[in-house]
Amino acid sequence: MPSLTLPKKSLIAHFSEPGKPFGLRDQPIPELRAGEALLRVDCCTLCASDLRTVRGERTAPASGLLGHEISGRIVATDESSALTDVAGKPLTQNARVICGVAASCGNCRYCQRGIPQKCEHLRKFGHASADSNWQLSGGLAEYCHLPMGSSLVQIPDTISARESAWLGCAGATAAAAIRTAGELDERSVLVTGAGAVGLFVAAMARQAGAEVFITDLDVGRLKMAGELGAIGCQLDREAPESKRVASARDFVMDHTDGRGADVIMETTGVLEAVRWGIAATDIGAKVIFVGSVAPSAPVSVYPEQVVKRLLRIEGIHNYTPIDLQAAVDFVSGHDTLLRTIGGDFPALPLRSINEAIDLAKTGQHLRVAVEPTL
Repeated sequence: MPSLTLPKKSLIAHFSEPGKPFGLRDQPIPELRAGEALLRVDCCTLCASDLRTVRGERTAPASGLLGHEISGRIVATDESSALTDVAGKPLTQNARVICGVAASCGNCRYCQRGIPQKCEHLRKFGHASADSNWQLSGGLAEYCHLPMGSSLVQIPDTISARESAWLGCAGATAAAAIRTAGELDERSVLVTGAGAVGLFVAAMARQAGAEVFITDLDVGRLKMAGELGAIGCQLDREAPESKRVASARDFVMDHTDGRGADVIMETTGVLEAVRWGIAATDIGAKVIFVGSVAPSAPVSVYPEQVVKRLLRIEGIHNYTPIDLQAAVDFVSGHDTLLRTIGGDFPALPLRSINEAIDLAKTGQHLRVAVEPTL
């Protein structure tokens, strides 16, 4: 693939340490090695994990480059290598792609076991030092350096960069949860949390034939869930935790003739949501933890109840390349999801990164987009 005429440097939003504003600086464009490519970033959406890093709640290297929900265009590759997407299709010059959260080796014991997101040589976008030998390692930049083993999925012309970027984390993670759940036709599914992941899970579960219930504190997000076909329950923000747990459980029991849900999708990571999810299970239910990605206190589980009620508890962390493809395929045929969720993504230019971070911190939007081209 011949390269476009490229600049020698890329503007990046440089993260130094929690509590300090981002600084803008130039980073040299690297020379590409075998299997590598250069992506011109069209959009990077800010994930909740980015905000946890900014607040100091999540480990990240100093002098880092954040951003792992990335969409853009391939502008250069190593001339000795043929670049392909996760389906094995060649990527041509200027191809629009979404980038997975990590690059894996494909050969280690975890890759061979079908969990490449736990690769022994994993390289995660937005989690590396901008001063290391992988300088352009995140999406809060004009260009992103794609190492060998990156997961890339082509974006249809019907999906904008802003609508596609978040699929590289929230959307693909939701697709992984749905895959783990298995058959959902005529099943009842409880989704705890109507954030970006929860809403995507709800939409996919509805299309799969499930009756979907969803809980959240925010009436606006529950309205979005209703547009996607889910039955919502707003929980009282001021009520004690025990009352919220009881309210959520009663809500599910009232809609399932007292049986409980067949599948629980916990997408918040909030301990009380974990508790009410487990409390609302039917016999033989699957409980899938998606949102618990930060250290927390333990939650009590009675082993006897797990055994006698035939419960299955599983965890989802990140996803596999097929989940990224599934997320893009789903959105491509689901205009309602794009209209409902994608319409809540305000965009700011890269040079306004600190304003974008401040806006994201308010929690008023499912995602805030950063677009270097603005």
